[in-house]
Amino acid sequence: MEVDGEEFLLQSFINNFRYLIAKNLKASHILPFMIQCYPALGQSAKGIKRFEKLNQNAEATEFFLDELLDLDGESGLRIHSNFMLALKDGGYDKLWNMLNGSIIDDKQQLVLINLFFKSLVEEINLMDILPKLIENNMINQSDREEILAEERIRGNQAAVLSMIIVLPERQTKWFNLFLDSLYHTRYEELVKKIDPDFYSGKGIYDKVGDKIKKLGASNDECSSDTRSFRMDVAEPKNEENLAGVEPDIIVTSSTPGKRDIPDAAAFSDHEEESRECDTRNSSQRVPGDHQTTTVKTIDPDSQMDLETDDVTINRQNDLSLNTDIKTHEKEVKEKNIPVTPTEPDSEKIFDDAINSNEEMDIKMPEVEHKELEMRNYQLELAHPAINGKNTIICAPTGSGKTHVALKIAKNHLDKGKRSGNKGFDKVIFLVNKVPLAKQQHDMFRQYLSDYDSVMVHGEQKDTPPLKINMAKNDIVVLTAQILVDALNAEDEKERASLSQATLMIFDECHHTNKGHPYNQIMGLYLDERVDHPKNPLPQVVGLTASLGVGKAKNIKEAQRHILTLCANLDADCISTVNKALGELMDHVNVPNREVKTVPSRDRDPFKSAIEDIIRQIEKKMKTIVDMNEEVKHLDTVLGTCPPQKGSDPYTQWISQLNKPIVQLPDPKVRRRLKACRNYLKEYNVALIINNDSRMKDALNHLNQELIKNVTHVDQTHLVDTEKWLQQLFQEKLPILTKLSSSTDYPNPKLETLKALLLEAYRVNSNTRGIIFVKVSKKK
Repeated sequence: MEVDGEEFLLQSFINNFRYLIAKNLKASHILPFMIQCYPALGQSAKGIKRFEKLNQNAEATEFFLDELLDLDGESGLRIHSNFMLALKDGGYDKLWNMLNGSIIDDKQQLVLINLFFKSLVEEINLMDILPKLIENNMINQSDREEILAEERIRGNQAAVLSMIIVLPERQTKWFNLFLDSLYHTRYEELVKKIDPDFYSGKGIYDKVGDKIKKLGASNDECSSDTRSFRMDVAEPKNEENLAGVEPDIIVTSSTPGKRDIPDAAAFSDHEEESRECDTRNSSQRVPGDHQTTTVKTIDPDSQMDLETDDVTINRQNDLSLNTDIKTHEKEVKEKNIPVTPTEPDSEKIFDDAINSNEEMDIKMPEVEHKELEMRNYQLELAHPAINGKNTIICAPTGSGKTHVALKIAKNHLDKGKRSGNKGFDKVIFLVNKVPLAKQQHDMFRQYLSDYDSVMVHGEQKDTPPLKINMAKNDIVVLTAQILVDALNAEDEKERASLSQATLMIFDECHHTNKGHPYNQIMGLYLDERVDHPKNPLPQVVGLTASLGVGKAKNIKEAQRHILTLCANLDADCISTVNKALGELMDHVNVPNREVKTVPSRDRDPFKSAIEDIIRQIEKKMKTIVDMNEEVKHLDTVLGTCPPQKGSDPYTQWISQLNKPIVQLPDPKVRRRLKACRNYLKEYNVALIINNDSRMKDALNHLNQELIKNVTHVDQTHLVDTEKWLQQLFQEKLPILTKLSSSTDYPNPKLETLKALLLEAYRVNSNTRGIIFVKVSKKK
């Protein structure tokens, strides 16, 4: 059906290009435009801003894309069209071109920028070139504000660095425009150094390899035997690790792990990127994926040029660039450039905090130790995790999943203790809410009393940094947001690291999606795994009573939801009870699942009568549109009418009719079509009620809703269409009343339900049950 088709096209577009969009777009730049089109998106602004405050721009954009998919009652094609307009309006010409099939290959220009990176950062004065960049549409207003803020906070060099990273994201011809802007703002010598042929008509496209060799022979910046420009999100390198590498080429971060600068989408090979986007969809991706790009050593004496192997792009998932001028601290001091001082005794303070004999955590009352006794089905659930696999444990409520987690944690810590590593292994147990933190912490204290444990949550005051609590304790039970904040702390002395833990357990792990703190944590986990595969990371275990199916409408979508959850948690397997199922049934009240297939009524004249009324109203609407030239565009909307009345697609179609009708300029035409649409809605609801209940229940609905139009509306001012709709209902009312009073057309669903209830009460007179019904939302 057409409406479903539009939704499918939008979903396919976003899924196919999700990675590319998340990598190149900052959602807040186009959010105001999209909110004008879809006010409901205003509720998403806070979540997007929260991600971006944590420098998680890719996650913010993914969250934004999910919100687009969740827009109810909106045309998928129109959403796509407005999204592309927003990109144009926001200055994302390059991304717009890529999404329209234009493949941009700017690898060679990027190599030259990398080679002259130090000169660009040190020689350019931001205020000289910024107006020219704006004039050439190379940066948008949001970029300008962010770059100026960077200049105010961290100085000219940091701001120029941010500017250079943004430039390739906006324009397809960014390199030429950038050199042109430099040339016209007194930086002619810098332009000649980067590309001597720029104004001679030759440019960098002719013999880039020769140019690199020429640069190696003439440029003092490239005189070192070893030069590399590394771009990653690594933990801080020790000073000795930088020995032998020119500091003017390496740019690292004084705040490791914090992405001060959004994804440097510019420094990538878009041709390869486009191929990746065609094969990846959202169910295969995990939030927070990142790539590492390394421009390898370029030997000035080498005969290799760019057409062979002197530049290698090593991409894992997404590309991020952490930068900080403090890497050049020595040079900055020599030039007497003021830098932000660090706390003089911060290192000593941190060490003293860990080694202090003072009790820094909250005193907890003593609890009685209990022995951990396990049932066979619980051991079966724990088995994969005990063997070291990342595992999602799925078992019914009341089956003792916390005991399973305790067993896994105890085995993990005992193993380290036996090997002489007591104090090295650390367990993090994550919960959603503060009451759960206390409840689960009490369990750990009772059953794992041989190990030191602490509870940390947002309602506590004057607690030491999480990094210290993790260093002092074997087990940390905490709310997820506490860990998110600690992993992204600006102060390096307070910033926690996932490598501090060896086992991480997520309670109610089915929440690991979209912008949930669980997913933010796993995003950082997966970043680290991709960017630094040799770094240690904790084993991951999730606990849940149900994996859920999200908004799936069929088995395939449900499977995709579950696979996405597994990917988000980096799970190797899902552990359920199979061998000890009988024991589980003895201890847990698991309801039997039985599906009863019930046919429709053999004959349903009430339904036929309502469908006949609906067809007459549809025909009336078509006549009104045909008679008014200014609303001919509604022909397309009316032409998408689903044939099956009383169905979900038809309900959705009626909902989508509202917006184009209320926007019609002619008040008379608008009133006529709106009246028809309102009557269609009520007749459609009557069909839904008739399908699940009695005919007289459906008629009662019509009497309540349509009679109101007669009694509550001034009949002297009705337009012809409103009179016709009332008359049509009055004409059909006698036959509808007669049919609804007949006992010849019982509903098989109600008959089957009645039989099930009577049988249940016959077997057990104390039976209690819940009947769930579908409730129609009025719009």
